[in-house]
Amino acid sequence: MSELEDGLRLRQLQRERSARKAAETLLESKSLELYLANQQLLQLNASLEQRVRERTQELVAARDQALEASRIKSQFLATVSHELRTPLHAVISYSEMLLEDLQDVGLERLMQDQRKIHGAAQHLQTLINELLDFSKLEAARMELDNETIELDELVANLLDTLSPLAEQNGNRLEVRLAEDAGPLYSDRLKLSQCLYNLLSNACKFTEHGLVCLEIHRERGAGQDWLSFTVSDSGIGMDEAQLGRLFQPFSQGDSSITRKYGGTGLGLAISRGLCELLGGTIAVSSTPGQGSCFLMRIPAELTTTQAAQQTPLFQEDHDAPA
Repeated sequence: MSELEDGLRLRQLQRERSARKAAETLLESKSLELYLANQQLLQLNASLEQRVRERTQELVAARDQALEASRIKSQFLATVSHELRTPLHAVISYSEMLLEDLQDVGLERLMQDQRKIHGAAQHLQTLINELLDFSKLEAARMELDNETIELDELVANLLDTLSPLAEQNGNRLEVRLAEDAGPLYSDRLKLSQCLYNLLSNACKFTEHGLVCLEIHRERGAGQDWLSFTVSDSGIGMDEAQLGRLFQPFSQGDSSITRKYGGTGLGLAISRGLCELLGGTIAVSSTPGQGSCFLMRIPAELTTTQAAQQTPLFQEDHDAPA
């Protein structure tokens, strides 16, 4: 019995040694595989870091080139716009003088032609002004000139300017100014330009309808705000057109550009000016039923808000259209 037990123990020990040796061999093999895989990962990580550094350098260089190109473009637009405006002022002035002279002598037929020349010159001046404003906004070079604004005076000037434009399409232009709306402290010229762009657009895209400007004061975010709502009963817009609305050089679609003209800068400039004044512009519209633009600006533009000017339309360069 003793010899049998000794034999069993011996065989058991041999099996254990064999199993332990196999386990050690497997462990060594797996350790080697793990080591080699870790070395490959380290090499791959180093390669990826190098590629990331190279790609980052390429992107930084591309960004710098794009910024420089944008700066040159903005400078070129500003220079060309200024050079074009100087002789154009002379054309407009002489056209007005000739109209007065022709009216004095009663040459109505020649006056009609002269009015066309004068109107074309004014339209060209508007386009040049839009390009100049766009270049300044894009480069964050637009300066603010804040003052106390009486809204009744501002509205009266807008009505004098826009009434002929509304009458061209047979529209009725209404202003509803709340008694407690004004005054406010902001940039008069830029506020007027925002409202003019919104109202002139409404008049252009509406025929024999109503264009309305409503102004009231409200409280929010710890300060007073002025809300300017421009509504019309015109052609309206669908969701796709609304998505492209504030993109520079873009109209709702090509058919609108052909029928109504324009550079597609007016609303982009209005958005930029409104943001410069510390405000926002929102829009809602239904095809065939008209559009409604809501512009909100602080009743008193603080120094901190005015100092937060950054290059506008930058997101349009970085993001796909």
